[in-house]
Amino acid sequence: MTHIDVNTDAVVLAGNNTSGTSDDWASWAQQAKNAFSDAAADVKDATVGDAIEAYGSNMSGDLSSLANDVDALGRDTASASNVVTNSDADSTATLNQQGNANAAFASNLHRPI
Repeated sequence: MTHIDVNTDAVVLAGNNTSGTSDDWASWAQQAKNAFSDAAADVKDATVGDAIEAYGSNMSGDLSSLANDVDALGRDTASASNVVTNSDADSTATLNQQGNANAAFASNLHRPI
């Protein structure tokens, strides 16, 4: 018999773990900005130094944005998994009330199909 099985707990954990890396991404953004700032200060030519500083600032902004996106991805993944879990409970109750042949199953996401 074929079964459908959705492990929403694993998805929530993965989402939380993904979101948890956003601080590392933000830290990397700050480290990159500092490194380019230090390099710009070491350059003797002001034009080149300004260009390095600008590049570092732009790169840091992009990495900071990436950190925010990673956080949002993780939080949204966990949230979507919670929606699936809650919807499964609601739909199972509704289907069982309608005399579903699979009324003995506590979940529509963990049952034979």
